[in-house]
Amino acid sequence: MLLGVALGSYLIGAVNSALIISRACGLPDPRTEGSGNPGATNMLRVSKNKRWAVATLAGDASKGALAVALALYVAGEPLSPAWPSPAVVAGVMVVIGHVWPVYYRFRGGKGVATLAGMMAVLNPVLLAMGLATWLLGYALYRRVSAASIAVAAALPLYAWAVHRGWDLVLAGLLLGTVVVYRHQENLRRLLRGEEDWL
Repeated sequence: MLLGVALGSYLIGAVNSALIISRACGLPDPRTEGSGNPGATNMLRVSKNKRWAVATLAGDASKGALAVALALYVAGEPLSPAWPSPAVVAGVMVVIGHVWPVYYRFRGGKGVATLAGMMAVLNPVLLAMGLATWLLGYALYRRVSAASIAVAAALPLYAWAVHRGWDLVLAGLLLGTVVVYRHQENLRRLLRGEEDWL
């Protein structure tokens, strides 16, 4: 059951909203324009239209929420405390699918919107903590990337704070690391003072 949840969630995550929207609407491929990242922020940069950026953000968040909701419906709770929750497994794998999608030669987005979507269903308190951190990070640094990195760095601590078990803490550590890794170029530019607000 866990293997099925993991595979199904990965395949859901591997569907990229930015690429679907860009192809359907005749927009430039976000992988070859702007920052080269197929995500909501680069869709705003490439299309210069908030509508497509919001649609991308909603699509990426929705697949995170969908994967976790399906895992809760199909698999329910873990058989014992020694096993990870199917919902947590789904949350991890849907983000992994978004970041390294098999459909697009493993070249995906940075995972922040999908992470938010899966947290919305998995643990709304965790989402609220992450959103508050993002808003604070953006208020302080006025950079989307800085705010996203701040959330990723704090995620393991927040997962521990909500007392949902070892699997959620491990998921927070893993996904936080993945998001920081995917933002490594942004981090270098931030340190050099060259990062733009997107």
